[in-house]
Amino acid sequence: MKFALPTLLLALCFTATFSSLIPPMKRLKNLHDSLNPVNPSFNYPEQTQVNPSVLNIPYAAKFNTGYITINNTSQSKIFYVLYPAGGVKDASACFDNSSPLILWLQGGPGCSDATGNYGEIGPFIIDRQGGSFKPVPRDFNWNDKYNLLFVDSPVGVGYSVSGNERLNNAMDAAKYLQVFLIRFFQIYSSLKRSDFYIFGESYAGHYIPALATVIVQNNTNNGIR
Repeated sequence: MKFALPTLLLALCFTATFSSLIPPMKRLKNLHDSLNPVNPSFNYPEQTQVNPSVLNIPYAAKFNTGYITINNTSQSKIFYVLYPAGGVKDASACFDNSSPLILWLQGGPGCSDATGNYGEIGPFIIDRQGGSFKPVPRDFNWNDKYNLLFVDSPVGVGYSVSGNERLNNAMDAAKYLQVFLIRFFQIYSSLKRSDFYIFGESYAGHYIPALATVIVQNNTNNGIR
């Protein structure tokens, strides 16, 4: 994975436009009462392939979801959705390093990445039609040229689960995301040498610089660690 200074600057410039009024980081403490606990009866696969045609989703290629364990003791896990570049129209699209990888981080703090996925930059939107909801193609989306990775972070947000974890600042959240990325690139090793960009909105103006700092501080010739 290549993570260069221009990449970092581009990510920071993008988030800065959404972050003129950033609430204090102590607001993360308000999330503690609403964290999703670990359900021992639920199977948390690291990697699951989704066939869009079975679910009537307007997407040509198969895409992946899964849970990556962040803390083996507490069993905290981060949920993700990953779309291959060009998968909107190309059924053979797969995860390789020919296209850059974008990691999207939602703000809040404490908003699920489903907001960015289905409401902002993902390959399709969930549209309300009458009394029901239906996935429909997005006119313009980033998935045409980029692999898109959405994560519910910090742990306990959205579909991610918390093993009674309590994260009180952006650096703690970044360190957990670093653990997530280490395992993610082990699973999706074909993406490890892709250009890597971190984007987000609102409170992600805290998350992104923190994660970029952790990555740069721990980067090696072998990629992220």
